[in-house]
Amino acid sequence: IYAEPGNAMMGLVTDPGTWRPHGGETTFGLRDRVLAWYADLPADGRVVGVTHGGPIAALLGTLAGLPVDRWSQLVPACGEIIQTPAR
Repeated sequence: IYAEPGNAMMGLVTDPGTWRPHGGETTFGLRDRVLAWYADLPADGRVVGVTHGGPIAALLGTLAGLPVDRWSQLVPACGEIIQTPAR
């Protein structure tokens, strides 16, 4: 996505319901997939999930009730450990 000319990356934010990078999933599709995973986690114990920053930002942003245009601020640094809020 970053290699595309212009501001193609902004489609993730400006059109999260329909813009699909290279025919992939929309931002809201990613969010829904991550939320379904999160909802299926056991209520007790610890779970470790490994993923890239987009799903983490979508999960944290949704849980915090933030609009999509603020999710990019939640992308963690490479290798950073994030603890999600208790459910």
